[in-house]
Amino acid sequence: MRLNREQQKAAASANGSRPNPADPEAHAQWSRRLGVGRALVSTLERWCSSGLGLRSISLLDVGTGSLDAPVAARRWALDQGVDLRVTAFGSCPLYRDQLASNLSRYPPEIVSGITLESDDPLELVDRFGLASFDVVHAGLFLHAMRDINALNLLRQMDRAGRLGVVWSDPLRSLASRSSPRAMTLGMGPEARRIAIAGWQSGLTRAAALDMARRVGLTNPRCQASMARQRFTLTSFKDDATWRAEQSRTA
Repeated sequence: MRLNREQQKAAASANGSRPNPADPEAHAQWSRRLGVGRALVSTLERWCSSGLGLRSISLLDVGTGSLDAPVAARRWALDQGVDLRVTAFGSCPLYRDQLASNLSRYPPEIVSGITLESDDPLELVDRFGLASFDVVHAGLFLHAMRDINALNLLRQMDRAGRLGVVWSDPLRSLASRSSPRAMTLGMGPEARRIAIAGWQSGLTRAAALDMARRVGLTNPRCQASMARQRFTLTSFKDDATWRAEQSRTA
């Protein structure tokens, strides 16, 4: 099930100046190609082995364009015996309805741990409150925003996350600019279109780290995957900060 042309126009109108997500199925193809879900799971694995004894995690997925990352995180949690609850927070009600239709295809144990919400991502702290989730994730979203909005959202992600932030986006590099079509072989036409556009508006590793430092993220680290032409930036708060925020919101 895909959004038809009229629905896509309505979604673009409803979104205003916010990034307009592509068809969820095309977005999922691109997300899998870049390994966004795998990057999120790898970070969760590392943080769960950090000594904090995490067995219950609340995760906010900001700007949800597909179910790739939420489902990957939920599957990992079920395999590991971790109680992980995902709030998938998109920017358009029409896409939320489409994602809800797609979500119904998954087993009940996956579906039961994922909640779909829609609102302006730039209002996420007003919507959910400070330190309202353990982990806040954004995949293939911030690169499509104007600089000031991207900085604003990254700052709000940090304020909403007790434990830390995970951010994956297209990597801007010579390879992604010079041979995007070669990197999209085997993808559908719509997925190929959004992938090429995404790499054109992607960020370098240095630019991502600069944004993180400008908004005051704790100990930001950024890994760039040249094979997938994707970067993943993480900010993991120290033990004392995390426990203080846990106590404050308990």
